Amino acid sequence: MKDEPGRPEGADVVVTAAEIARLAGVTRAAVSNWCRRHGDFPVAVAGGTSSPLFSLSEVRGRLEGRRKGREASAEVRLRERLRAEFGDDMLGGLTAVAGILVDGVPEADDGEGAGSLRALLAELGAEVSPGTLLAELTARLVASRGRGGSDGVTSARLVEAIRYAAGPSEGTVLDPACGIGSLLFAFADRSTGLFGQDVLPAHARFAGLRARVAGLTAVTSVTVRAGDSLREDAYRELKADLVVS
Repeated sequence: MKDEPGRPEGADVVVTAAEIARLAGVTRAAVSNWCRRHGDFPVAVAGGTSSPLFSLSEVRGRLEGRRKGREASAEVRLRERLRAEFGDDMLGGLTAVAGILVDGVPEADDGEGAGSLRALLAELGAEVSPGTLLAELTARLVASRGRGGSDGVTSARLVEAIRYAAGPSEGTVLDPACGIGSLLFAFADRSTGLFGQDVLPAHARFAGLRARVAGLTAVTSVTVRAGDSLREDAYRELKADLVVS
C-alpha cells in the first residue's frame, strides 16, 4: 500500500490488485474477475491497464459490504475445507484438488453438500480456469513454505535467477530433485522434454498432476518419477541438454 507519486498530500492511499487479494483472502485472479464482472467494484483511480491502483478506503468499504451481506467466497471456503480435511498437509490438499481438476469437475454437486471439494471447484470454475486456480493455490503454498524454508519448494526469485543463469538454452531439461516442479516447469517454453525425479512420492505425484492441469503436456513432453536420483536414477540413459536443481 502506498501513496501514488503526484497525488495531493493527504489523498487516499492506493492499493494494487495483489494487495486487495491479500486483504480479501482471495487469489489475484479473483480480484481481476471482480473488476470485470461486478459493476459496483471500485474503479481504478491511478496506474495503467496492466497495473491499476485502487482507493484503499473504497476497497475496504466494498469488502466490508461483501462480508456483511454475503457468505464467504468459494475460495475462502475451499481453503477452509482443505485445512479441515488435510490439516497442515496442504500439499496433500492441493494434490487432491489437482486430481479432481485433471479428472474434470462436474457442474452439479456430487451429493456431499456445498462444502465438498468438487462442488467448490465447480463454483470456482465459473470464474477462473483450472490452470490459473491451481497456480494461485500453489503460489500460496510456495510463499508460506518459503518463509520458513522447505524441501521440495523453490521460490519464484530463485527460479528466475536460475533461468537467467541458464541462458537461452534449448532441448531436454532434467531436474534430479524436482520437488513440486516449480524450477523444472519454468523451462517448458524452451524445452523439447522435461524430466524430473524426486525422492518423495508426494512431491513427484503433485508435480505430475500440476503439469497436466497447467497444460504443459500439450506444449512439451513431461515425465516425473519418484525415487532417489543418486541411488536409483530413473533416467540412466538420458543425455540432457540442461540440468537444473
